[in-house]
Amino acid sequence: MSSPTYTMEEPTRRAVAERTSPLRAMYHRWQEVKAGHRTTNDEGEEDRLFDEMLDLEQRAADFEPQTMEDMAFKIVFADDNGDMDMNIHQTALVARAYRMVGIEPLDRFGKPL
Repeated sequence: MSSPTYTMEEPTRRAVAERTSPLRAMYHRWQEVKAGHRTTNDEGEEDRLFDEMLDLEQRAADFEPQTMEDMAFKIVFADDNGDMDMNIHQTALVARAYRMVGIEPLDRFGKPL
């Protein structure tokens, strides 16, 4: 007698596939803000972008993860483009998180590693 095979119903599978972490959009905005902050020559704009960057980072830190993708994004935010401690355990953890969310890691200047 063979063991039963369990599969997700199509609507459930679609719902899971369509559910993306709210942190995904926040991450992309954070990268845009950081890039703008690095390149602007306008002091007022620099201050505004810095405040937005801090707000996004605080919101990500306060976000209660509901899924593995949420948790992976929290790690990606914590890595801050390679500025976390950089020990071998941290780098492996961060590399896995980037793979889980399908985002290419960037260096602290916003360039692909």
